[in-house]
Amino acid sequence: MNTISPLVSHNLAIAKVLAILLVATGHFFTGNLLWIPVTLGLFTFAWSSALFTTLKHGEHLNLATFWRNKLKGLGLRFLLIQLFLLVLVAIQHRSGIFTWQTLVHLSGQTGWLNWFGIPNASPLGGGLWFFTLLLLFYLAFPVLACWQRNARASAVITIAIVIVACWLSNTVNVGHALWITAAAFVVGIHCARHSFPGNAEFWLALAVAATLGMGLLNVAWGIHSANSALIMLIAFAGLQWLTKTGIKLPAGPLARLTPCTLEIYLIHGYLFIGHDWHTPFAYLSSMALIVVVAFVLNLLLTKLERKT
Repeated sequence: MNTISPLVSHNLAIAKVLAILLVATGHFFTGNLLWIPVTLGLFTFAWSSALFTTLKHGEHLNLATFWRNKLKGLGLRFLLIQLFLLVLVAIQHRSGIFTWQTLVHLSGQTGWLNWFGIPNASPLGGGLWFFTLLLLFYLAFPVLACWQRNARASAVITIAIVIVACWLSNTVNVGHALWITAAAFVVGIHCARHSFPGNAEFWLALAVAATLGMGLLNVAWGIHSANSALIMLIAFAGLQWLTKTGIKLPAGPLARLTPCTLEIYLIHGYLFIGHDWHTPFAYLSSMALIVVVAFVLNLLLTKLERKT
């Protein structure tokens, strides 16, 4: 099992905040090339979640403790945030609240509606496919963590899943980066257990080369089939650089948001101001509102958790 220094932990925590803010930004400015950084953000968010989960629970996994912590720390928090959003959409007089899909969203199973093309009549559920995938990851984690104890077996499993994810991304379009994000969870477990060679300069050069290569393939030759593989390579190389560099990412206000990533993810789609304007003022106002509400929600939910 690998260990990470306080510097690496800091860098990855800041990267996770930046990743979720990128996702929110991409959902505000729709229909443009921001889908690329959004996908990078989703990979980063999933990879870091798997990495930290494995570092915390993977060596001596106690299933009872693992599930108790997840139900208390994640399940209760998720449900209370969904109830907050339910009150919000009720105040807005949104239609479809009293539908069976609302119950699906409250249970965190929205992804199944997306993946099977089932219409959503409820005002809830925006972007919740990732949360469903996160729950599936936690469900599979004990098995995946066991399979990936051996370095060789872990490498074979990880490479196979990445290849399948690239193939599915080009053949089974579900409307979001499902396959890349799912692969990121598996890669994150592997990285928690087994190290990769190469110094920070190598991984930074690889990330830059992959970015330039992707741009050249798309612009010069119109080749798009390698996008999924290159996006994963860019994200992975960038994360490897973060774990190996001696540079400390500037934190500032971002450090205060590290406990609020779940709240930002769950609420951002409901708090856009002037979404149709696509102006810098509307964007900055929306992000400020999202961050403030997420911070307050996190503060209140943390106090509630301490009392339970």
